[in-house]
Amino acid sequence: MSKAKDSKKYKKTFAGFMEKQTDMPPISLSDMPYIEISGRNYAELDGVHKILEYKEERLKIRFHHCTVCFNGENLFIRNFSNKNAIIEGTISSIEFE
Repeated sequence: MSKAKDSKKYKKTFAGFMEKQTDMPPISLSDMPYIEISGRNYAELDGVHKILEYKEERLKIRFHHCTVCFNGENLFIRNFSNKNAIIEGTISSIEFE
């Protein structure tokens, strides 16, 4: 078996084990972005790689596999550390690229 297949199998097994041992959803353990939105004024992001655009009306965030744009008013990033970010402001739409 190749290293790539071994690595994928290990990730799936590890993610399944961690899902059973914790309350974390399996997607939060992978390279996929995890976005949790509360109302229209708050979003928590996991898996952030880079901030591509930072304006009051538009935040463009790069994740490993995609780019996500938050559109709205008075948008700002409250916290940004270790691939995690918190966005606040009035979110009117979210676009996936």
